[in-house]
Amino acid sequence: MLSDFGIILLYFITGMAFVAAGLITASLLRPHHPNPIKNSTYECGEELIGGGAWF
Repeated sequence: MLSDFGIILLYFITGMAFVAAGLITASLLRPHHPNPIKNSTYECGEELIGGGAWF
């Protein structure tokens, strides 16, 4: 028979397993097609001029 803390630990482990399974499933199912256009800096549709510094 599990003690009271054992039951709480079991619920905690089960919850963490559900979270991990959801994150792993989402990372496997997400679309991942990087290309230079997606990775470029977006500034209101304007092309980047200069080094891209704020000053």
